[in-house]
Amino acid sequence: MPHLQVQAGDIALTTLPLAKQSAASFEIIGLIPGRTQQGRLVLGRAHRSGIVSLTGPEHFSSLRHAAVLIWREKWAQSIFLDGAASRLTQLSALPRIQFVYTIILSPENAKAGLAQLTQLDELIRLPQASPSTSSSAAQSRSVTVQGPLTESIAAELPESAEVIIIDDFSKVFLGPEPWHRFAQRFRVKVRRSIPLLAVWLVLRDLSAKAVAEQLNTLQMPLLFNPLDSSPKAGTSAKILPSIS
Repeated sequence: MPHLQVQAGDIALTTLPLAKQSAASFEIIGLIPGRTQQGRLVLGRAHRSGIVSLTGPEHFSSLRHAAVLIWREKWAQSIFLDGAASRLTQLSALPRIQFVYTIILSPENAKAGLAQLTQLDELIRLPQASPSTSSSAAQSRSVTVQGPLTESIAAELPESAEVIIIDDFSKVFLGPEPWHRFAQRFRVKVRRSIPLLAVWLVLRDLSAKAVAEQLNTLQMPLLFNPLDSSPKAGTSAKILPSIS
């Protein structure tokens, strides 16, 4: 269970028991449908700094409910999700979403990480399906996949199909190599695009310039070591200025 340092005015999605245990003196401002093993889900506003344990809803509908409530009441402008690369599907639960993708690169995972970023660059640029896809002629050449696109689902798709339509890029549950093979077989379109603001690269024992040169064919904005003003990034990739 992740722990988060909050400041006065911050809002956290947690449970009633965990909010009471926190030293941040949470005011409960919203009840969220659903329960977890840690208790009833709530939105709390911190009245002073402290540590709170975060716990997420079991269903995306609860996450969406919390996000919509926060935006509707104008309690916050940005929402941070604690998750991993395998949890990008959380994005699909949120309306009007833009996201920043964070990755830690080190000599040990550099090769896999660079392949992951190359795949992400392709996924966020998938074209949207047009209304004309619903015509009978187009339907005969297209297949709509409901839910995740897994390797088992991909293997069952007819070879006669030309276009595969998925909900959004987060529904692709294929690694870089399986995705590359799949994208060579079919043209993939999405019903909904989710804009990427930037990729936040945290480098450990790697040169920003060398990594930028490896990623110079990617179109997505790259932000190198944003909280470190000392590294000097190369100019071969599209790079946002570092935050000092």
